[in-house]
Amino acid sequence: MNRFQQIYDWVESNKPHTCLEIGTWNGHNATRLFTEGVKKYIGFDLFEDGDEIIDELENNAKKRQTLEQVQFFLKSFDAELIKGNTRETLKEYVKDKKPFVDVCIIDGGHSVGTIKSDLLTVMKIMKHDGVIFLDDYYFNCPTPNIGAQAVLCNVQVPYIVLPKADKANDGSIIKMVRINMRDVPKLNEWDVPEDKSWQFKPAA
Repeated sequence: MNRFQQIYDWVESNKPHTCLEIGTWNGHNATRLFTEGVKKYIGFDLFEDGDEIIDELENNAKKRQTLEQVQFFLKSFDAELIKGNTRETLKEYVKDKKPFVDVCIIDGGHSVGTIKSDLLTVMKIMKHDGVIFLDDYYFNCPTPNIGAQAVLCNVQVPYIVLPKADKANDGSIIKMVRINMRDVPKLNEWDVPEDKSWQFKPAA
């Protein structure tokens, strides 16, 4: 796919140590990332846990691979693979972890709920100078409530739509987005949640 070359070019230039990918599929993308300079790979996928109901909800079209098949394919590399729905597995994975991921590729489920969950969850373990590549940013998509474009219009995160594009079977145009973590605004350390703040209450 033409648009993925933009990731490979970035990896080749920046040589990130740790890559986290949501949507490992058959592992071929992971091997290319290692070839371009990645040292450690963490991959999330449904693998054989996927089914036709999930495929329809997430607008998935690729044939499912088993965890065992992909583990065998990546046995020569430093690859950690995690099976299951990222709305659960990724949230569990980030618990108590400090930021350590240099580059993340989000290319898993296509529903608004899953993409938003994946993005907001993985940001918790991204380094301050890390980069997120978010796939499936659609133009002229006939299916409602899918794609990164439907998420980013409601999330206050600056992003860049990369130029290279591919055409989907439904006629829509697919592009990719890059988010530079150093551009993402951080919560002001002086902001205090309302329930923890001191509030003046006038006498009755």
